[in-house]
Amino acid sequence: MRGQGDRWIFSVIVSMLKSEYHSKVTFEVPVGGKGIPKVIKIEDLSDYDKCYKNLQLIEAGKEMVTKFYNKKDGDPADIREVDEYIKGGHPKCPQGGEYIYGAVGEPPRCTIHGALEEY
Repeated sequence: MRGQGDRWIFSVIVSMLKSEYHSKVTFEVPVGGKGIPKVIKIEDLSDYDKCYKNLQLIEAGKEMVTKFYNKKDGDPADIREVDEYIKGGHPKCPQGGEYIYGAVGEPPRCTIHGALEEY
């Protein structure tokens, strides 16, 4: 059953996504307000910043999977499960890097731009 905890997680994700690098973040909210809103797109960012935001989206998706699939730190993060929370599925690095999702509790990384924690 979803409730107050979901709203809190969504608030955290929204806060995380609204940083000084963004000019616009667009969300899709499910009909009737039930379910989990998805990020549709992030616009007007440099390639480096877009990659950083993609890593944040992956991390936010991992947090959602952790909550709804009862995962713990160290458990593998199933890419398909994480991508369910990102509209359009698996994000692409604008410079062609590959995203390594890592286990739950580990930051995702890009083969070109590095790990989320390194930004």
